[in-house]
Amino acid sequence: MSSIVEHGSSVQQVSVHKQLTCITCPIGCRISVEMQNGEYVFSGNRCTKGADFARAEITSPMRSLTTTVRTVFPGMPVLPVRTKTEVPKNKIPSLIRELAKVVVTKKISIGEVIVPDILGTNCDIIATSDLEGDQGSGIGDQGKIVVCYRSVKFHDTLANNNSPIPDP
Repeated sequence: MSSIVEHGSSVQQVSVHKQLTCITCPIGCRISVEMQNGEYVFSGNRCTKGADFARAEITSPMRSLTTTVRTVFPGMPVLPVRTKTEVPKNKIPSLIRELAKVVVTKKISIGEVIVPDILGTNCDIIATSDLEGDQGSGIGDQGKIVVCYRSVKFHDTLANNNSPIPDP
């Protein structure tokens, strides 16, 4: 969307890029981001943290990922996990596809690394719950964390949409 704005005797083209809600504090300022003369201009923020948030969100959005990975334990067939730090938003679909291949085969404690440096993001995937492996699977060796990767087949239509949903 573009509009013409008059400032005194000069006229400049302004492109409105996005409306954001700042999440850095409880106020939740509604921030408008515009491109003026090749630079981002922010309005609506009550502090500099809002402008910093909007700049980061426009130029390099980052997100945390929470999901589950499969286990070999019948008593807990999936284990909740999350990224230890934020990752680039555009990497989320690839991370989900990669995590769909993971099967945890040993007892895990909360906070333990499940997948180190996933897909070269410099971010570990960690457990957000203890995995009680008392049921015993007979897989693994001497108390080490063992993560197996399984192959995942995708429906053709879903794979074209980068969906992480595997075939049943």
